[in-house]
Amino acid sequence: MVRALFSRHLTIAFLLGAASITSSGLGQCTSGKLVASDAASFDTFGTSVAVSGSFALIGSPSADSPGAADAGAAYIFAKNGLSWSQSQKLIASDRSTGDSFGSSVAIDGDYAVIGAPNDTYFGFNNLGSVYVFHRVSGIWVQEFNILAPSGFQASNNRFGSALSISGSTIVIGAQYEGFSKGAAYVYTRSGSSWSLQQRLQPAGMAGSALFAESVSIVGDTLAVGASGDNSTRGFATGAVYTFQRAGNLWSQNAKLIGANTTSSSQFGRDVSMDANQLLIASPFEGAGRSYIFDRVGTLWSANTSFAMGTSVAVKGATLFIGGVAGGQEVVQVYRRNIVNQQGVWSSSITLMDNDGTAVDQFGQSIAWDGTSLIAGAQANDFGNLANPGAAYSFSPDINTGDTCAQALPLSLGTVFGCTSGLAANGATTCGSSNTSPDGYYTFTTACAGSYSFTSAGSTFDTVLSVHSACPATAANTLACNDDTGAAHYSTLNVTLGANQTVVVRIAGFNGLSGAYELTAIGNPPTNTNCTSADSVSEGTFPLDNCFVASDSVTVAGTVMSGELWYSYSPSCNGSALFSTCGSNTEFDTVLQVFGTSSCRLLTGSVLGVSDDSVCGIFGRQSNLTLPVQTGHTYLVRVGGYPTPGGSFVSRGHGQLTIDLSTACPADFNQDGGVDGADVNAFYQAWENGDSLADVNCDGGVDGSDITVFFAAWENGGC
Repeated sequence: MVRALFSRHLTIAFLLGAASITSSGLGQCTSGKLVASDAASFDTFGTSVAVSGSFALIGSPSADSPGAADAGAAYIFAKNGLSWSQSQKLIASDRSTGDSFGSSVAIDGDYAVIGAPNDTYFGFNNLGSVYVFHRVSGIWVQEFNILAPSGFQASNNRFGSALSISGSTIVIGAQYEGFSKGAAYVYTRSGSSWSLQQRLQPAGMAGSALFAESVSIVGDTLAVGASGDNSTRGFATGAVYTFQRAGNLWSQNAKLIGANTTSSSQFGRDVSMDANQLLIASPFEGAGRSYIFDRVGTLWSANTSFAMGTSVAVKGATLFIGGVAGGQEVVQVYRRNIVNQQGVWSSSITLMDNDGTAVDQFGQSIAWDGTSLIAGAQANDFGNLANPGAAYSFSPDINTGDTCAQALPLSLGTVFGCTSGLAANGATTCGSSNTSPDGYYTFTTACAGSYSFTSAGSTFDTVLSVHSACPATAANTLACNDDTGAAHYSTLNVTLGANQTVVVRIAGFNGLSGAYELTAIGNPPTNTNCTSADSVSEGTFPLDNCFVASDSVTVAGTVMSGELWYSYSPSCNGSALFSTCGSNTEFDTVLQVFGTSSCRLLTGSVLGVSDDSVCGIFGRQSNLTLPVQTGHTYLVRVGGYPTPGGSFVSRGHGQLTIDLSTACPADFNQDGGVDGADVNAFYQAWENGDSLADVNCDGGVDGSDITVFFAAWENGGC
């Protein structure tokens, strides 16, 4: 939740062109500057911000509409990689002067909530209301308008001055209700309607507590800030109340205060909660402080405190605190020890709007969803406009290991991060990056095969490398790429074994740094259909079908998942053993052998099928023994059993082994006897140079084959 700086009931959603975005050169890890496409002076765009996945919601409560000054607006921005573009502008159809629509915003999935705390209706000035928008077929449309409940309606309550949403629950703050005593309202959704579940106001709380100046909800847990709450330490020391929901009933769980708050600290001015951690701002405790509380069971306990405390945001092992440091408005990034989530928080980097001024109010509103950070700067100037406001998107070092030893785990897919502010630790064999800030990941393969890594979409010239161990050096570089195409991003391919762990290093060319996209791709093998079968003879071959697209494919009556194909040409006549017994014991394989080399003639040419055999610990591998002839080609199809039970899997890594036991050379015509007919047949084949006469299987037809044949023939057999 981001505390709104506050300044019916249908809404028109205007689709506008993309707003201007400056996507580089802003320092640290800024990946974009977001501004309204119709920006005007004193709009206060960025007063409130929220982010969820691919969408950011930014409030502009002082935006004018024709005939309605300061009616307010809110803007939806959509994310594509590291870039954000404006996709929609939301305003109220019954807008009126001074409504301040956009003073507070919240978003979760396909629901966006916008507060208009100065909305006037039923004869009450600045009573306030809240608008709920739902994304339908890609368009955000108003679904509901929440008015202050009857019985609690009065001028200047400013219902909607604070908002938070989690799933089908919205919490609304009305901090000035009851002469600034304040109240919080919980609404839940049923279909497209929202109804009041409970009004919250702690018993015995004194007036002017400003209860619900800030709110944050996650599931069935709610935190409510009351920065004006008095304590034995003095006036407006502040407090935060936590509530727990059981069924449909909310009950107060705890009242939290800062360890060192004093009179006018205003502890609770902003709150942000994630799972079992709660971050609380105390903006006037000295030069400002923030406290992180951890919950074990039902008990909250203070973990540590940090400098500054204008605004706060926490999710996972990363937290952000807005404030002033060295006369500059900044957002400070802290990371918790990722090995132990109860570990120590350490300062990471400091974020600033480097193209602004010291009075832009940068960071007075911040939002963080675990991937993207949005920081508002409602007084930011640009062009010839005075204070139209802006917001900045950041991809700080939250997703990046600063050293090889601190490398974060990387899976198939894309991560976003930044190298700005990181140290230069490693070296590689391409590009000029040994003195560049670098970030690290560990990647463990699911299967043996080809893997690709790319930094396409990054905002700077990158150098990408894969290493066998830490520290990353030129000597242990497995693959490296500097430039791919004119955009100067990097792409490399590397062949890795099953369950192999490597280190991926991303750095900038010649000292550059910035925000990046890093994508890991598992490339499927090439022999995934009959027409692209791998040509093999005897031996052992990789069997890895993790990335094969085909699933539950039936050929000649046998169904497989993730099928692979091989074209087998025996080196001699004999008996061939086809086996997957060297595969992982959990890999439930199916094996099928065809007596043809033509993919069009598979039906009717099946020589054998094996599902479960006696080999392997659990007998889920496959085993076939078949007579084969040299000069003939056989097609081998192998894959996973499509519906394995228990802990068994249809995709995995293993091996296909083909062993050949040669036939008896004396019975050359294979009629079951050793006589003159075998001599005639052998000499005819030998004189023609037929590969059938290669009875010693050395790859040639020569005198040594005569010696081997007659030694066996004169002996009456093998």
